[in-house]
Amino acid sequence: MTMASNRALALLLCFSLSALSVAAVGFGDLPGNREVIYRPGTEVRIPFYVINGEHIDVTLSTAAPQHPETIGTPEDDNIVSYAAIADPAPRTGDRIVEVVFRFPDHQLRPGTYPVDVYATDVRDIGGATVTAVATVKFRLTVWVLSPEPLIHVTGVSAEPIAEGLRADATVWYISRTLQDLTATTEVRVMKGNSTLATATGDPRLLPSGKADTATLSLPTEGLAGGEYEMYATVRYGDAAEGGPAVLKIGTLHVAIPSYTGELRYNETNRFRFNVSNQWNRELKKVYASLSLGAQEKTTASLDIPPFGQTEYEVYFDRDDGLLPGPAVMNATVTFQDYDTRQGQYVDKTESFGLPVSIVVPPAVEQPLALRDVLTWGLGIAVIALLALLFALRRRRTPPVQEK
Repeated sequence: MTMASNRALALLLCFSLSALSVAAVGFGDLPGNREVIYRPGTEVRIPFYVINGEHIDVTLSTAAPQHPETIGTPEDDNIVSYAAIADPAPRTGDRIVEVVFRFPDHQLRPGTYPVDVYATDVRDIGGATVTAVATVKFRLTVWVLSPEPLIHVTGVSAEPIAEGLRADATVWYISRTLQDLTATTEVRVMKGNSTLATATGDPRLLPSGKADTATLSLPTEGLAGGEYEMYATVRYGDAAEGGPAVLKIGTLHVAIPSYTGELRYNETNRFRFNVSNQWNRELKKVYASLSLGAQEKTTASLDIPPFGQTEYEVYFDRDDGLLPGPAVMNATVTFQDYDTRQGQYVDKTESFGLPVSIVVPPAVEQPLALRDVLTWGLGIAVIALLALLFALRRRRTPPVQEK
């Protein structure tokens, strides 16, 4: 074996071992908030752990465009020029590493700049560096705030409620401007183009680069159960930013949104169906009784989460009394609800008529099996042989002479 092939074999072995070890290479104690606010002349340090490797290389990368000719101007977008890795022991094992941003005194171009941090296990064999195929990363986002007023709505939500209650809507928003702003939050509940309920919060000061949360109480007591569109708007000066959400108002009700629509005539049939919970709380011990013709079947008892659904199935036996054509599957769904007056769970039921069709399976012509062919052939041969013997016997038998 040549020296080159020996070296290739060593590299291959090292690569295999390194690939096995790098599968566990990762990060520890990552920052919960991975947004960095750019402020001229400041330094930001973000520490993290690299773990589960013997020779871990840590690097930075960014997909943001770089224009070196703009450095030192308000159009500067060279974010990577101001970011570096502070590594106390490069290409060693578990350790604490930092990403350091040293921002210049001048303003950068407003916008967002992603910076990816990579950790890779490496090997140095015979002067050749072998990099493992698996690499892990996490992303930091640098925000360069705008000199103009700007707010982003980052989230809108409302917990499901029962009929007859008020809904609390929560709106999250953040400043993306160098200015301190006064923000006012409004939430509307809508159906199509009609506004059914609205709430407006008090004006609040939002400092530059800071986030805030507003929770508003909506007058939804008179709305029927169902899903409604909800839209939040944060107003600041002459500008506004908004975001949508869904408000679910629950009713103590179940539904059968889907089921098997066709059954085969005079066959054993599997009937599958879904029961959905229209309530904002879990329904306990939900089961269904179904009847079709003379047969009655009962499902297992299951719990269904709020606004969730569960699939059931039963089997109906062969019955030639159920003739082909339209039929109705009668279903009764039983579930438990907590009665606050009685202080205990009580059974409630809802009934459904599910239209189904009983169909005749199409006739399928099957080719004769070899056994059938042999049986028929043997039968025909026997008949032919008997006919031949009968004919020969008649020829050999002399005619009877009359006296």
